[in-house]
Amino acid sequence: MRFGLPAILWGALLAVAWSRQRRQELPREKLLVWGFGLGLARELYMFGHMAGRLLSPTGQDSMCSVSEPVEHALAMAAIVMVAGSFLRYILDDVRLSRRYLQVGLGATAISLLATLWSWPRQLAAHPEIKFHQTWGAWLFHLTLSMLIAVAVVALARKRGWLRNVVLVALLFFFEGEFLILFNYATNRAYRHIICPIGNSFHILAIPLLGYVYLREQSIEKKQAEQALEAYRDHLEDLVEERTAELTSANEQLQREISERRQAEEALEQLSRQNELILESAGEGILGIDQQGEHIFVNPAAARMLGHSVEELIGQPGHATWHHSKSDGNPYPEEECPIHAGYRTGVIRHGDDQVFWRKDGSSFPVWYTSTPAYENGELAGAVVVFQDITDRKRAETEIAEHNTRLAAQNALAATLSQSLDLDMILNTALDMVLAVLDMETGCVFLLDPDGQTLALQIHRGSSPLDELLDSIAQHCSCKGISDQAVTGMRSIVLNVADFSADCLSKYIVKEGLQTLVGTPLVSKGRAVGALSLGARRPDAIRPQELELLTAIGQQIGMAVENARLYQEAGRWAEELTLLHQVSIFLTSTLDPIEIYDQMAEQSTKLLGCQAAAIFQWDAERQEAVGISTYGANGVGAGDLRMAPGESGILTSLIAHRQSITIEDALADPRVPPLWRERFSAQALLCLPVWGTGKPLGFLFMIDQQGPRRWRPDEVELIESFVNRAAVALENAHLHKQLQWAAALEERQRIAAEMHDGLAQTLSVLGLRADQATEFVESGRGQEALDELSHMRSAVGQASQEVRRSIASLQESPRPRQPLQDYVSGMVDAFTTDSGVPVDLVDRLQGPLFLPSDQSEQVQRVLQEALLNAHRHALPRQVTVCLEQQRDTAVVIVKDDGRGFDPNVPLADRGDHFGLSIMRARAARIGGRVEIDSTPGQGTRVILTWPLDVAR
Repeated sequence: MRFGLPAILWGALLAVAWSRQRRQELPREKLLVWGFGLGLARELYMFGHMAGRLLSPTGQDSMCSVSEPVEHALAMAAIVMVAGSFLRYILDDVRLSRRYLQVGLGATAISLLATLWSWPRQLAAHPEIKFHQTWGAWLFHLTLSMLIAVAVVALARKRGWLRNVVLVALLFFFEGEFLILFNYATNRAYRHIICPIGNSFHILAIPLLGYVYLREQSIEKKQAEQALEAYRDHLEDLVEERTAELTSANEQLQREISERRQAEEALEQLSRQNELILESAGEGILGIDQQGEHIFVNPAAARMLGHSVEELIGQPGHATWHHSKSDGNPYPEEECPIHAGYRTGVIRHGDDQVFWRKDGSSFPVWYTSTPAYENGELAGAVVVFQDITDRKRAETEIAEHNTRLAAQNALAATLSQSLDLDMILNTALDMVLAVLDMETGCVFLLDPDGQTLALQIHRGSSPLDELLDSIAQHCSCKGISDQAVTGMRSIVLNVADFSADCLSKYIVKEGLQTLVGTPLVSKGRAVGALSLGARRPDAIRPQELELLTAIGQQIGMAVENARLYQEAGRWAEELTLLHQVSIFLTSTLDPIEIYDQMAEQSTKLLGCQAAAIFQWDAERQEAVGISTYGANGVGAGDLRMAPGESGILTSLIAHRQSITIEDALADPRVPPLWRERFSAQALLCLPVWGTGKPLGFLFMIDQQGPRRWRPDEVELIESFVNRAAVALENAHLHKQLQWAAALEERQRIAAEMHDGLAQTLSVLGLRADQATEFVESGRGQEALDELSHMRSAVGQASQEVRRSIASLQESPRPRQPLQDYVSGMVDAFTTDSGVPVDLVDRLQGPLFLPSDQSEQVQRVLQEALLNAHRHALPRQVTVCLEQQRDTAVVIVKDDGRGFDPNVPLADRGDHFGLSIMRARAARIGGRVEIDSTPGQGTRVILTWPLDVAR
């Protein structure tokens, strides 16, 4: 580990530095290759050296006299090379780096030579001596520490993250060397502490150097993206600038034409005898008599026509330089507009003629033929002309550029009017074929994975099946589209350059000579390709190829927008359906309905044919079918699955993640029964997970064939399953709440019966016994009195029963403060029992309690007063209301006979009053305490927390 881990780290850094150096000549990487290589050599050397010692039978090092100095020299040289390379790169000081490397490597060589000379002699004289006990070890480590310190001081002048990282790495190397020297100084007394720490500093410094590469790659990537964005903006600005330049050039040409016309008018006013002007004029000037022969020619005209002046004088002009039209056909003289100038005296001018040179070549001219009069009679004409080859070329380029811009604008306007993908592709292909005058065309789009091109539309005379049959050929529409997408550039293929074996049948049948392919690009990535074919060679020029590239970007952006629109529409439909299903799930608390809706709606969400839901039976540890949809008559009750029967169920329980199976027939995890009964071709398995436990499992079944489940589909159905799981949890909680409410109601009715009917029946029993005694003793009147009392008690019991029934049906009463409730109860108790009650209110104001708390407090107080009257026989009762911070206190105190609270309830008779009082207090989070002593009265203390927020 001591040498193996650094060797791996040095090796990784060496590979990265070497790779960068091979791609580009980098001075820093060139030095780092040496530094990292020396570091790797040192670690490998020591790894092999230590392995040899361990494998040696005696454990002795036979190469100790050489290995120790070499190991120290390699480590010192590696660190010096690394430090020197970063000094050059960070400080940008080649001279300082070179001096540092010269001094560092020189010191390394001197130290190595000195120790190689002295260490073997010291070892021979003292075989037990260790290298660290000699001055040679001190020489290496002291020298290296000073060199590292020099590099640290030099780097401290700079700022930046690179300087900080390299500085920390060098300080780690320095700390390692310092600890080694400290270890030597203490004669290795603390080596078990110092050595691990020092080695750790040495190892930690290496990955810090690797972090430099990681950070630089991140910065380079960010800079490249910024440069790409800037270049894209530059291209847009350049297009605008070129358009403005062409517009300006066009305006300049118009101005020049106007100026030339003014020059013609000026020339007509000049004397034909002004030879100086004729000689110096830049335009060609010819004088023609009525017979059409030259009477004078200026040098510019002779030079443009390829003759000498002498050769032209006396020669017929039309036959010499205007004998043919631009297409090479003969030009009759009577049709010549210049002829009209010297025969009929009509001024003619224009730029639609070509003149012919002596060598047989022609050039376009701007000309003016002005009749010349002598003594009032027509004597001929003066022809002034100019070679406008450059102007015609510029006008052609401007017209072509305007055509390209118009085509782009028309295409952009058309594409922006629709988000239908088929309409976009058809419209774009038709416009491109018309603009570039091509015969055939195909549009391919990449599939969602971005791997395969699929044909979308095509134009041509051959049927589609022939195009698809030849789609794998290199020289084909598909082949050139693949090249365009791979290279992210437009491709032009000349069919004549390929052998017959490489040509597709479609190319041969269509008779195509040129193939052109361009990528459809959006946001810097290809979304497809456009391939065109023409039946003529060299059918596309560089300017048209640039236009096609720009059109490819426009179509790519339109395709991306259409796909985004389609995807947004699909997501809207899915979210709408998911919302509707969620509304239903939250509107029912029946688990069976929820399971049925899960099975039905999940198939609609993903367009599957069937679905099955299993409910997890935790006791039996198996999944039981609960609902199916589209299962070809397979009932849910017939389905069972145990974890041991299918790896799918085991994985769903263990990992709680969805499982996608693209081909159910080839996946061994799918039970064969599923393939037979469900005709399963593809499966999507999802766990329905509750609070810490599985509720069930949903299996989506596609019966049409293998299916690749998209991540967005899985995410959608997982969202649906999570909502269904919440609905199932709510249904289970609702059922539990119903059970709890029924139980609580039963407890309340039992308490009501105890407080009312049970106590009344107890009194009736006592009075019946008393009446029996009176009858037996012959005291008839007293027996009748007891029977009268019993009749009153029966009436009171009947009222209590009616009151209890009414309480189950009555509407809530208006809220009252606790003081009013207690005051009413005290007054009723005093009237019924005749025992005076003193009410002490120490509350700061009216205390309003929730209905559940108010009812329980009243029942506890009523029980306490009844117990005082029946069992304590008091002369005075006191009821005290108090509040201690967030706790309310009710105290019922009497001066009756009291009792011993420590006596068990079973020994005091069949009475449940105290237990019911404590149960009521517990319902509101409170407690009841009894403080009583025989002969000294009783205190019943009820305390419960107040909800201060309410």
